Amino acid sequence: MSKLAKTAFLCAFLILVVAMALQFLTGQSLNLYSVLFVISGLLVVVGLVVDYKMYWEFLTMRTTKHGMNMGAMILMVVVLLVCVNYLASLHNKSWDVTQEKLNSLSDESTNIMKGLDKDVELKVFNKGPQAQEEKQKVKQTLMLYQDYSPHIKVRYVNPYVENDLAMQYLNELPDRETQGTFVFVEYNGKKVRAEAPFDEAAITSALIKATRTGESKIYFVKGHGEKDIDSDADQGLKDFARSLSESSFKIEPLTLIDKKEVPKDAAAVAIVGPTTSYLDSELKWLHEYAEGGGRLFIALDPGQHTNLSALIKSLGVEFENNYVVTLAPVVGGGPAVILGRIFDKASDITRNFTQGASFGLFFLASELKPASDKGAIQVKELVKTDDASFTLTDLRQRVTKQPETKSITIATESKGKLDDKAPKEFSAVIFGDSDFLSNHSLMVGINRDLAINSIAQLSEQKDLLSIRPKLPKGTMVILTSFARLCIVILGMLLPISLLVTSGVVWFRRRGA
Repeated sequence: MSKLAKTAFLCAFLILVVAMALQFLTGQSLNLYSVLFVISGLLVVVGLVVDYKMYWEFLTMRTTKHGMNMGAMILMVVVLLVCVNYLASLHNKSWDVTQEKLNSLSDESTNIMKGLDKDVELKVFNKGPQAQEEKQKVKQTLMLYQDYSPHIKVRYVNPYVENDLAMQYLNELPDRETQGTFVFVEYNGKKVRAEAPFDEAAITSALIKATRTGESKIYFVKGHGEKDIDSDADQGLKDFARSLSESSFKIEPLTLIDKKEVPKDAAAVAIVGPTTSYLDSELKWLHEYAEGGGRLFIALDPGQHTNLSALIKSLGVEFENNYVVTLAPVVGGGPAVILGRIFDKASDITRNFTQGASFGLFFLASELKPASDKGAIQVKELVKTDDASFTLTDLRQRVTKQPETKSITIATESKGKLDDKAPKEFSAVIFGDSDFLSNHSLMVGINRDLAINSIAQLSEQKDLLSIRPKLPKGTMVILTSFARLCIVILGMLLPISLLVTSGVVWFRRRGA
């Protein structure tokens, strides 16, 4: 290579380094830098033209031709790999091979996305280095949604860089200083915030609220000592009412004596924990509501004289008005604190609950039974206790001998026509306890999920059914005595054989 060519290449390199350094330091793209890049390119061309004969002789050599053929093949392989990776990035596909489908979305989530006709944008605000771990968890969850539906669009926002957008979304939030990650779901101009932890249940819940049009009204009957939906006391229902509101239900109180009937827009009517009797006229209006295809959510406590037993019996269920107790009480609770651990797998309300592992906690619950004269009404026994339970008619009653224990039903679902003349089928979910809905107990076990699922089923909003977390199951390897013996022998033979082999090799090399 001639000195002129070397000088041209060196100058081109120095000018290129200077131009890149200036652009990096100033952070701006000026015309001067473009000029420097052009000069550098011209100097490279000059270096190539000066010694063009040398390059031509080099390219026409046999060894060069073979090398170029190999280089072309390598280049083609690289291009092929790049194309394959590019196509894979456009059409991402993964398979979940875990037994519990830990890396897949539930049917409830996929059903929501099947109905999407427009893009849903999820904005994820993440601030502070301490929130990076949470951001990765959110990203991993949202990737499942993106992989399933092209309508799911995710945008990650740095609040410190996009300050105007952060002010627009976060400025009014009471926890904007304490929370590190915020997720918002937007659809058709409607914005809903997803609550932490940002798992599938939280994201799907926000997705439902954002895409749902209209609200289903749930009326809570009052005037008979029912639990108050506005009370934040231990026995109040404020948390339950808030949970329903967060699921896009509209909650309203109902005084039957004033309305004279159940409102026509009622998606369901809830009667929770009454302590006094209903008037005959009120029972008549409730009966007419059920006869016309109404939806009833009833939770009664034993020992209360509410005269609702006849109405419940017409729905195909016997309210025994006794007390369910157990020989295996919960730690810290008495014998009347009952665990519901057996679930009907045929009902959408309870099919996602794990037998034995999931539990509902009930206080002073009464036994429920399918009515003997229920006719064509279908009754499902939703929740049962374990086999260590029995009933008492009076909690002051002394147990003098070993009682006969059994599994006892404390929640039912019934459906059918009250009689042959009824124009439509009713649906009813009945509980032998109302305390599990109170602020004190709602978040224990599956209590909240059981209540929300019941309302969702009654109001025919099945996409609101609660999503249970997926937990990995432990895998047990059971070995026979022969298998254990084989493993021990192999474990001993392997190091011995390696030691003998290494000794033989060493002696052969030494003899050589």
